[in-house]
Amino acid sequence: MSLHDEHPFDGDFCPINVDYNSPGLFDPLRASNFLSYDLPRIHFQLVIIFLLTYPLHMLLKKIHLPRIASQILVGIMLGPSILGRIGDLEGKVFPDNGDIFLSYLSRIGYIFFIFLWGVKMDSKMVVRAGWRGWIVGISGGLLPLIIGQAVFLEHVGSLLQKDMLGKVISTQCFISFPVVASILVDLKIINTELGHVALASSLVSNFIDISTSIVSTSIRSWTDAIRKTMMAQSFSLFGLFLLFSVVFVKPLSHRMIRQTPKGKQVKPVFIVVMCIMLLVSCLFADNIALNHEVGAFIIGLAVPDGPPLGSTLVEKLETLVDGLLIPLMIAYCGTKVDLRHLADPDFIRSMWILIILSLGSQLLSIFIPALCFKMPPRDALALSFILSSQGIVQIATHLFLFNSEVFDKETFSMMILSVLVIASSMDTLARLTYNYSFTYAGYQKRTIQHEGLNGELKILACIYHFDDVYSTKKLLEASIPDEKSPVSVAVIHLEELVGRANPQLIDHKVGQSATFSSGSRSQEVFEFFTSFEHQYIGSVNVHLFTGLSMLKFMHQDICGLAFKKSVSLIILPFHRKWNHQGKVISDNNSLRMVNRRVIELAPSSVGILIDRQKVQRSSTAVPSIYRVVVIFIGGADDREALFYGKRMARSHRVHLTLVRLIAPHMYTGENQWDNIMDSEALKQFKVHAYGNIEIRDETVKDGADTTHLVHEIEEAFDLILVGRSHNENLPQLSGLSEFTEFPELGSVGDITANSDITSPLSILVLQQQIKKS
Repeated sequence: MSLHDEHPFDGDFCPINVDYNSPGLFDPLRASNFLSYDLPRIHFQLVIIFLLTYPLHMLLKKIHLPRIASQILVGIMLGPSILGRIGDLEGKVFPDNGDIFLSYLSRIGYIFFIFLWGVKMDSKMVVRAGWRGWIVGISGGLLPLIIGQAVFLEHVGSLLQKDMLGKVISTQCFISFPVVASILVDLKIINTELGHVALASSLVSNFIDISTSIVSTSIRSWTDAIRKTMMAQSFSLFGLFLLFSVVFVKPLSHRMIRQTPKGKQVKPVFIVVMCIMLLVSCLFADNIALNHEVGAFIIGLAVPDGPPLGSTLVEKLETLVDGLLIPLMIAYCGTKVDLRHLADPDFIRSMWILIILSLGSQLLSIFIPALCFKMPPRDALALSFILSSQGIVQIATHLFLFNSEVFDKETFSMMILSVLVIASSMDTLARLTYNYSFTYAGYQKRTIQHEGLNGELKILACIYHFDDVYSTKKLLEASIPDEKSPVSVAVIHLEELVGRANPQLIDHKVGQSATFSSGSRSQEVFEFFTSFEHQYIGSVNVHLFTGLSMLKFMHQDICGLAFKKSVSLIILPFHRKWNHQGKVISDNNSLRMVNRRVIELAPSSVGILIDRQKVQRSSTAVPSIYRVVVIFIGGADDREALFYGKRMARSHRVHLTLVRLIAPHMYTGENQWDNIMDSEALKQFKVHAYGNIEIRDETVKDGADTTHLVHEIEEAFDLILVGRSHNENLPQLSGLSEFTEFPELGSVGDITANSDITSPLSILVLQQQIKKS
């Protein structure tokens, strides 16, 4: 059917027929031309864009090209450059008079995109950026702009209009916080020191760019008497808008948060109210001579980031915006690219000279200051590539300038192609330059074995949930033999970053503890370990951190802090929890991936703590005797467990049993050096054995015997220490690898994670530091 909007002819209106809907299959003659109707055509456009984008992205992903490359290329394919050459196909699928719907959807998508990034941003980060962030941000954003306006403009100004050329230079030199944050997430380095510098620098650069843009606009308008009055009115209204966001939107947001129960999402009506205020703010900004995106960004900044309001807004809107509207906008811009207009070689050469020189000056403006701050050359180069990349913000700017007729068709096509080339090349170069797998490579031994029995043992204890503190506390208590062998514990409580763009590592020993909100989970962890430190005053020193990060980047916070604090052991809670009957009550695969990544990258020894004690929270009394067993088969990881157990045994509260699993027939193995090290470690252990140490040799012929023996051991001890990795050819482990459910625990450790175990004990699976060459 058709909708007909008819107005009586009265001199002001004339009748018009607008066909939105196809008549359907009941009118085959008209239905065959369904693309002439607006609604079916927009549906078909959406379908064809996403049907082409996804497989192309899967193909380009294999050569590590970003998603934006496939979206631009699909747009170019559907535009006049390719589809337009096939008869009248482009006129039917993407007619000029049908652009309005794609254009509106693109604008709405970009408004919500900017709003969400405003919500994710922490404006205080500008103040906390430090000298390095400020210098790199200002240098990378302003110096290329100054150089371009002063030098490049004179060389190629005869070929291009001055105003248009100035816009080209400014867009090439712009550093976008959303683009930089997206690249850091794709490269998986947002939590590294390089990631923090890049985020701070881009945020500072955005702040400087917005400020200079407002000032330059004011100066240009102040020379004209009429425009002077208009600008004064615009500034007055803009001031009122800022005041509205501070005195109304921000308090309203905090009131919504106060009315939301702890741990719950905000009410749906609150989300609706925020979206209405967003659209009203865009309407207001557009009517005071500002881009409507400015209103969206300011409202977003007024909303507190993180849970519950910021995280809920991101959760509800991000999938629609990033999954549908923004890819649609990028593809839509690609359809506007017409390669047939790029026929003037002088124009093409001049534009690419300008783009390359602008890009080169920006790279140097970032690279040189980064080196001055003693950043490694490879990191400084990677930072330059990341900050110089381009993305959705630059595309939206080019589209705005094209619609405003500042850019002609030829210039717009060239600028979109430049985004495609720069985004792809900068992403690839940054990926090749920065190898994050060696970020935390240790340059010296950081193991329990090399710390010795009398030195201070430095431990990083990771807490995912509050229940982890009880098992961690018991392990730490056993690790404190006396005041002559102190323990320094860095405790990091890891919380998932939701509704924020910038990860944070909060140090509560240097005055940031005030960031706790009343009753927060980190506050509970802080109080628990503060009490623990007071209980063992003089023997233990506790330093508490809170890590706010996305789950897939938590390992970077852990490894980075371990590297910074030079710890010898990282303690990770096992991702699975059981009840008293041995039934699984929690199984978080995301936390399992965090543990596995830490094992791969850790700059020290790592221990995965499996908690099966089921201790009641009200019972925190230390048992008179803590029974510890070390299961020793051989290898570096077992030696680490042996030395840790020996350190514990110096305490009169600990009774240590060494159970050595021996094959019936002597097996020398392939690594003779490991055999020598094992023999030496056992010899030292026996020579310096204390009165509370027992040594047992058990003969096992295969993996089944080993499993049976481990189950017997579980009934008699409070803590099992075992190494993670062993020689796979050992007879004691034959057949176990085929049934291993958790490779990160090793063959023996995996036995203790069986769901049918009901004994209340803890298991620590140790991996000695892996030296990276």
